[in-house]
Amino acid sequence: GLVILGIVDVVVSSPFDGVKSPVEDTLSLKLMRSLKSMRALRLVRTFRFVHGLRLLVTACKCFIPSLFWSMVLLAVFMTMGALTLGTTLQTFITDDAVELDAKLWVWSRYGTAFRAIY
Repeated sequence: GLVILGIVDVVVSSPFDGVKSPVEDTLSLKLMRSLKSMRALRLVRTFRFVHGLRLLVTACKCFIPSLFWSMVLLAVFMTMGALTLGTTLQTFITDDAVELDAKLWVWSRYGTAFRAIY
């Protein structure tokens, strides 16, 4: 069955030379599309026997929402920390008693919002 479907697929998907009418070309394309879907059904039938793979895919579908919300929570905490750090260091950077080298070092490491997050 597998070899026959492959041969039919090759014959149907042969290049269209423009000799056929548009109706025949459309029918040929529909037949080719249905053969491609048959190939997908064979893959589904094969995956039916691989229980471990299905279990793994199901587990991935279940943990993706939790992973998303944990990443959102992590981003919120990182942003809060960056804002706190920036606010705290603002008085240090504007203080005239602190050396310029120290101010430049703090600015180069934590001076912008992006730098403060990372």
